[in-house]
Amino acid sequence: MLVLLALAGPALAQQSLPSAAEPRRPDLAPTLPPAAPSQGGIEIAPAPGSAPIAGAATMPLTLNRVVIEGAGVFGPGAFDDLTRGITGRPITLADLFTAADAITARYREAGWVLTRAVVPAQRISDGTATIRIVEGFIARTVVEGDAGPHKDRIQAYLDRLTAAKQPVNIHDLERQLLLANDLPGVRARAVLSPAPGQTGGSVLTVKLEHDPVQAYASIDNRGSEYTGPWRLLAGAVFNGASDGGRFLISGVTALSDTDEQQGLTLGFDQLVGSDGTLLGIRAGVQRGNPGYTLAPLDVSTRANSLSLRAAHPLLRSRAETLVLDGEFSAYETRTNFFGQRFAADTVRTLSVGADFRSIDRLGGSNHLALRVVRGLDVFNATSDTAPNKSRAAGSAEFTRMALDAERVQVISGPFTARIALSAQIADKALLASEEFKLGGATFGRGFDDGELSGDEGVAGSLELRYAVPLRAGPTLQLYGFYDHGKVWNDDPVTLLDGVELASVGGGLRANLTDNLSADLQVAKPLRRDVATKGDRAARFFAAFTARF
Repeated sequence: MLVLLALAGPALAQQSLPSAAEPRRPDLAPTLPPAAPSQGGIEIAPAPGSAPIAGAATMPLTLNRVVIEGAGVFGPGAFDDLTRGITGRPITLADLFTAADAITARYREAGWVLTRAVVPAQRISDGTATIRIVEGFIARTVVEGDAGPHKDRIQAYLDRLTAAKQPVNIHDLERQLLLANDLPGVRARAVLSPAPGQTGGSVLTVKLEHDPVQAYASIDNRGSEYTGPWRLLAGAVFNGASDGGRFLISGVTALSDTDEQQGLTLGFDQLVGSDGTLLGIRAGVQRGNPGYTLAPLDVSTRANSLSLRAAHPLLRSRAETLVLDGEFSAYETRTNFFGQRFAADTVRTLSVGADFRSIDRLGGSNHLALRVVRGLDVFNATSDTAPNKSRAAGSAEFTRMALDAERVQVISGPFTARIALSAQIADKALLASEEFKLGGATFGRGFDDGELSGDEGVAGSLELRYAVPLRAGPTLQLYGFYDHGKVWNDDPVTLLDGVELASVGGGLRANLTDNLSADLQVAKPLRRDVATKGDRAARFFAAFTARF
């Protein structure tokens, strides 16, 4: 026992476990692995056009003025530049129809895809011609297919499009359809067709499919030596919990020794109103008995968490989505050595965040997430003078800001590139759960999850990808990467300040079937040894995921 205490002495003095062995914040937002993009969309059936009458190209005409009727969306003079060229000089009747087509194109460029400009039957005797704008609207909606318990909510979304028979923009259509697709388990596709007997009116038919349960299971060897390299992660989403609601469950366990790591997260989400506002609650628990060099010390860890969240999609379209959210979180960790309390943290936070995603005309997709977190001195939060904090200088009253950015760019044909950045700044030393961590599947792929941690940090990754062209069967993607990260600490006691790691490697991703995927990877640690290996030898990682 004296020998074991002597071995534990330095760690006890620093009151810090190896970062890779510390109790983890349970996953508060369990989600399914990303699936293939939805094939749903908006189909617009052709509407009657403004075809020139026979012989229009040979009918001479001289116009002094063109009158635009029914242009309620655009202000006066909005089309002067399109009609100026056909006045005051000899033209043909076909030129008048061409001007009407140009006006239709301008409406469509602005998103008014149901609106068209027509040349009505008229007698042109004084040099004045009329172009009539037929501003399109949704006359009625039809819902087809299985909506699960969400039919009334979907109808409420669609009713916003038929209110007052106002002209409808494609952005409004996209938002309401995407909100329908955001409902738990729902896939929605829309078809627009002319409404018989209603000039400018369209019928919006929404075709629905509903999955009552979605589940996944994944096996990988991304765990550390302390928590067991091979682990099983599984989760399920029950989409019929209520109208607009879903129940979530996810868990993780070590495979070699289940006592080394076990975790469970439960959650419930509920959409409220008719504009996509989401309320959610999560509760999680993790237990562990780290092994490896900590096994003789009888270390046990526990982490509990609870969060309440509200989110609202300020923008929702295929091109751009912006979600704003606020969250209150309560988090507690406990670590024991030989059954005696070694470290204990109680953290209460209030945070606000913005999540922006876009697709641009350069063939790229972007993701930017910003979050500001404030630690609160409420509900028995750890005080600065507490004797058993996870970090001696750490505080539960803090402000930190985290930024994550990503861009995926098509280079040429099957070649794409992904660049990612993550960073955090803080106003003071933090407790372990709030630190910026490096290592694992995102940044520092050659290292264990949480290999390095600090109050502040920055990390970047560059990945080049090649989609292997296959005529049939599985889809394959070869990739190579380089990542680099660095952390800093405001704690004057720690020796880990301004330390960095990097890794380089490559691998193969494969969608073997619609429901089974694999990722095989080789990663070479750079700039420092892997703590649990004592060297920089290349490492092999594998992950297999099944969806049900």
